[in-house]
Amino acid sequence: MLIMKFLTVVCTLVTTWIYAESMQFTDDELRPHEGVAIGCAGRRMQLNNQMKEVMCVPRHAMVKLIPQPGYTFYPNYASVKRCSGFCPRNKSCMPVRKNVRKIAVRMDGYDSSECYHVLLEEHTKCKCQCSVTENHCNIHQVYSEDNCACECMNKRECDKERQMVWNEKLCKCTCDKEEEICSSGLEWVPSRCG
Repeated sequence: MLIMKFLTVVCTLVTTWIYAESMQFTDDELRPHEGVAIGCAGRRMQLNNQMKEVMCVPRHAMVKLIPQPGYTFYPNYASVKRCSGFCPRNKSCMPVRKNVRKIAVRMDGYDSSECYHVLLEEHTKCKCQCSVTENHCNIHQVYSEDNCACECMNKRECDKERQMVWNEKLCKCTCDKEEEICSSGLEWVPSRCG
């Protein structure tokens, strides 16, 4: 009887420990099934406060300082403000105003040690905007501001061609078949898929 109680306690402790271990996760490991439905009624202020905490603004970020080969910086990290936070679909939190910040460090070399100012970019104002701009588009693409993307102009071209598939990167139809070795006097024509 005593052994059964002991085993029950051990089993309960192990189960609790396994459950607690499974609930420990890093920021990027949150999964929807680990949440608990709570209902939205009466939570407007809480949701608004949460949005304020995660909105696109300059926040302190750790930046690794990389010296010239053969040297080390002390400290080798600096805290500067960089844009981060929530933006609507297809937009990124990007800087619209920046300045240069001087960070004092010691640079140690093989036989020397001196103090330096390292210049780092610091973001002072942020905005949700498209990270892809019209300048990223090639001659076969048109810029879609709504989608923040370069889109191919001639997508319908493939609809009338058999054995051809649309290649989004090249913005053109490409052959769906393997290139064939032709008999003498003939040449493989990729645009005709034959």
